[in-house]
Amino acid sequence: MARNLTAIIAAMVCLTSAPVFAAALDEGKAAYQKGDYAAALKLLRPLANSGNSEAQVFIGMSYEFGDGIAKNPAEAVKWYRQAAEKGSTDAAYNLGTIYESGNGIAKNLTEAVKWFRVAGAKGDPLSQRELGTIYHEGTGIKRDDTEAAFWFRMASGKNDVPSMTALGQMYLAGQGVMPDRKQAQDLLRRASELGDPDAKKLLDREFGAK
Repeated sequence: MARNLTAIIAAMVCLTSAPVFAAALDEGKAAYQKGDYAAALKLLRPLANSGNSEAQVFIGMSYEFGDGIAKNPAEAVKWYRQAAEKGSTDAAYNLGTIYESGNGIAKNLTEAVKWFRVAGAKGDPLSQRELGTIYHEGTGIKRDDTEAAFWFRMASGKNDVPSMTALGQMYLAGQGVMPDRKQAQDLLRRASELGDPDAKKLLDREFGAK
């Protein structure tokens, strides 16, 4: 009976504290977005320490960009990694970008691709675009236009405009895909209608102002 009572009390504490944690998380995120980093850190650090992945992402960003605290990219990586390992797509994307840029840490495209793949597989269009760009450019990693086209196509399906333009160019050139001017035209028209001037230039040049 004592053991059951302990479990019941623990469950009640969790149920009671959950709304408090949620409120602190929302207040902390709002403070960060308003630029009140001192208040944000005060609210979010305890949550991050307790394992909340959303709070860990914000603590990681604070260290990466020096928001309310001294810049420390290595510390940012630590917090992003903790959140990414809990399934945070934002953290995985941020890890990818910090490894890709090598801003304050050793540049590591293999590690960047690893984390962009994690986020891209969960549907993050920014990560999908980064993967497409990395594989298409082949700088620091083996060029693979088939892989690039795959990721640009995934991001295009989520209306990521730069990916539409890139994929349209690949269809025009037959890079990683069979040449297909109709596909290229459709993609470039969509990107142009969504405001990409590069897509409009290509569309006008290749197909006329139709």
